[in-house]
Amino acid sequence: MDANRREARRPAQGPARHEPSRPRRRAAGCVEATPGGNGPRPRSDGGALDGLARTLLLSGREPGALPVPVRARNSVTKDQITLLYDYNYWANSRVLKAATNVSREQFAAPARLSQGSLRGALAHTLGTEIVWRLRFQEGISVSTLPSESDFPTLDALQARWAEEERTMRGYLASLGDEALTAKLTYKNTKGMPFENVLWHLLVHVVNHGTQFRGEAAVALTEYGQSPGDLDLLAFLRARA
Repeated sequence: MDANRREARRPAQGPARHEPSRPRRRAAGCVEATPGGNGPRPRSDGGALDGLARTLLLSGREPGALPVPVRARNSVTKDQITLLYDYNYWANSRVLKAATNVSREQFAAPARLSQGSLRGALAHTLGTEIVWRLRFQEGISVSTLPSESDFPTLDALQARWAEEERTMRGYLASLGDEALTAKLTYKNTKGMPFENVLWHLLVHVVNHGTQFRGEAAVALTEYGQSPGDLDLLAFLRARA
């Protein structure tokens, strides 16, 4: 009888209600299964990013720009910069050696190059090295680059380049790793002020030389005097 009374007082139950499921918390670095059992799916919050992705700095970039390594400013050493300049002067020497086999007329003849001639391309490359070294070493920002008229012959250009190489190598030898991360304030030839990290500028000089050596190589090849392979890997293999 008591059991029947308790049963009567129990409220009638309607259809079962389903509470929306709450997402379960997972430890950082976990992955969740994909529908259909096709393997794990990385979490959208980045908890499963691999080691490479963790080293990239993804903020402070222009839209569409490539990720920048977190330690970019401190990732270059004096030895690495010296290696790049060893390559730079090796490539210069190959171009200059090939240029000794062209005539004086060919050396100065008009050509479809940005600097107008083989002599112009080489003079511009050397002039740029001189101007940047003056900024690095002496804090001097000049308003003009040396022109091809400053080097009337290949012999004159080679002699000045050999002098510049010795001076630049001496400057590089005086640097320490910490100096490479310092910022350099300078003015371009138009008088506009700029500030950049030193090692960025040192690499720029080598990269600039690569472009104009390429132009000189085009002219030399047309004269039947190709300087051969000027790639960095060719240099590394030659000195191995």
